[in-house]
Amino acid sequence: MSGGEPSGGLIDQLPRGGGRWASLDAADSDTEAPHRTLLDGGGEVLTLRIRSGRGDWDEQHKVVTPDGESRLFENDGDVQTIRDGQSGEVLSRTTFSPFGIESEATVQPAFLQAAPLVGAAAARATFEAAALLFTVLSARKGGFGTALGMTARSYALDPKSDEKLPIPVIKQLTMPELGQACPRWNDVMRETDRITTEVRTAYPNLRGKELGLVIHSRLAQFFGDPPDPKFIVEFLLTKEGKPEFYSRRDSLRLDLFGLTPDDLVCVYDYKTGTAEIDGRRALELYVAAKGYHPTAKGFVIVQVKPNT
Repeated sequence: MSGGEPSGGLIDQLPRGGGRWASLDAADSDTEAPHRTLLDGGGEVLTLRIRSGRGDWDEQHKVVTPDGESRLFENDGDVQTIRDGQSGEVLSRTTFSPFGIESEATVQPAFLQAAPLVGAAAARATFEAAALLFTVLSARKGGFGTALGMTARSYALDPKSDEKLPIPVIKQLTMPELGQACPRWNDVMRETDRITTEVRTAYPNLRGKELGLVIHSRLAQFFGDPPDPKFIVEFLLTKEGKPEFYSRRDSLRLDLFGLTPDDLVCVYDYKTGTAEIDGRRALELYVAAKGYHPTAKGFVIVQVKPNT
């Protein structure tokens, strides 16, 4: 893949689909019952919410990949710290606010300091864990607002390769936070609900992909008329982010994406029925969006599911 972005090999290694989850008992009164998700392809995600000194709830997610690598994702307000699950070493610390996604300058991603092959493996494991966490949180009940943010800057994994990865950050945003980060979010959700209700009323026998195609088409008509160069619908891109006019086997279709006034790219991925966005799809969307908006300050991937 050109442009120093994640190779097809990395994207192909990322998981598709979610998993099963079971609720365990909380340890004490200052914690909520942890959620444990056993993944179909191996590995697991364990989420624990802990009450902080401010009285708010902070989250910690332990992700074990199918290969046995583990990562801790610790959320404290706008800041997410990713640690090695075995040693506790800080791998990255990133701020995900409505105004940008920035990796903390004083914390050099630890995998960049390792030997090239070791560092590349650690970085891939970290990104795989982030992809698994994003998939699981998006699929869980009450997973509204789960967003995958990625830094504008990408980090080289190996001097002998042009493969690079951004620093990922996973956050469940409230309605106001999501509206701040992606100002068109409220419009997207309102029209998604309206059009979904209209289509289901007019075509009660439509199901699955057929229903999704009609909803996609009507949303594209609504948001594409008149055309807005900063808010683009049903756009075909190569995996390098170059526009395409004819669909090919490896083309990527971005349902809806736009550049915000704060120079973030928000990518909205429609899902109907029981379908869920997964980490592999999210990374593909990031690569395409970065290719199209290479100077953006950060990228936010959000799943759009109708409430009706």
